Amino acid sequence: ENILISQLELSRWENFLRQEVVYLDGVVANRGDRAIAALEVTLEFRDPYGLVVLRETIRPIGEQLSAFGAPQQPLPPGQSRSFRAGFEHMPADWNQGAPDIRITGLLLQ
Repeated sequence: ENILISQLELSRWENFLRQEVVYLDGVVANRGDRAIAALEVTLEFRDPYGLVVLRETIRPIGEQLSAFGAPQQPLPPGQSRSFRAGFEHMPADWNQGAPDIRITGLLLQ
């Protein structure tokens, strides 16, 4: 309840070979009283009938490198951080909607 994932936005990018990548951008906010060292979330993309067609796990905090190649720092209490996840192979029957998101791993400091 102290972790808020918001401002979710899907976008697409296509290269000159017509290969498409779908990006999910969002923001993680830490409303707790301890720093978040690592956060794992599971994303479930659905088809028009509501069935899961793709399940992916990402780590918006922890185990990533910053833009400068340094290990990512924990997310302090009261702060937020943007994240981006890319998906190269989306199923043809995906409903084009935002995925369901649930927290499946958490490491606090």
